Amino acid sequence: MKENLNEILRQFGFATSAETEHLRTLNNSTWSVDGAYILKQNSDKSQVEKSVIMNNFLRGEGIPVVEYLAADTGDDFIAFEDYFYTVMRKMKGEHVGAFSGDFIDRAYHAGVEIARLHKALKKFSGFAEDYNSDLIHDLKNWVSQEIESKNIDVPREIMDSCLDFAEVYYALPRQLIHRDIQYGNILFDNNRLSGFLDFDLSQKNARIFDVVYFLNAILADNNFNDSDSVKQWRQLADSFLQGYHSENKLCAAEINAFHKMALSIQLIFIAWFASNQTDLIAQNIEMAKWIFSNKDIYEFTVKGI
Repeated sequence: MKENLNEILRQFGFATSAETEHLRTLNNSTWSVDGAYILKQNSDKSQVEKSVIMNNFLRGEGIPVVEYLAADTGDDFIAFEDYFYTVMRKMKGEHVGAFSGDFIDRAYHAGVEIARLHKALKKFSGFAEDYNSDLIHDLKNWVSQEIESKNIDVPREIMDSCLDFAEVYYALPRQLIHRDIQYGNILFDNNRLSGFLDFDLSQKNARIFDVVYFLNAILADNNFNDSDSVKQWRQLADSFLQGYHSENKLCAAEINAFHKMALSIQLIFIAWFASNQTDLIAQNIEMAKWIFSNKDIYEFTVKGI
């Protein structure tokens, strides 16, 4: 693999002596290069093209996203064997734990920056309807099919509750979103958000998909069965939502849809893990049941609504 990495990096202008370090990521497809760059591997050309186009646009809008290095060909990525590779400059900042340090202040300003990201993404029209997502259609089709075909024990009342969400869902504000906004895809510097990563999964969807996904991810990474953790999560969520709303106004319909959106997102995770990481299915079913039974946890009051 080292020889392959050297050949790939050579096409981006690096010397054969460039030092690489394999980074621990979900699909083990990322390397640090000379401590100042990131090499990323992807098997989906369309995802790479989408990410490059979006990052270039967002940089022009003043959003902190990565800068891609051009290959010798002048392109922003290269094809090598069965994969596509990009090289990016490392951004300032680091990953942090959701509840580390002054997490309430950090969450407020993260909300502001994610709101700014959404305002910029709303301007972007480069993909037309190519990535237009329909949550209800997904729930009725591939999500239900995955759960049923693999005999996953998800209570029917949970799925029915999400499908009853259709009328509300179709009335929610829609736009291009990040689609995987969570602490693993955000960098912080001095408690302020300094960078957004990985726009590979971006799509047009209800705007609050990103907002609720962000909050769900924090619950999933911490103990949602522990009352102290949930209390901290509520404090973080309240601050985050106030920050978001101060920059990009939420509407009452969006706030009222949080519980059903959270539950729908959890079903998507269960269906996805059914074909990818089956060891995580049980944990995600447990979380879906917890969300279903704790509607009050998702009831928020945002100033100005």
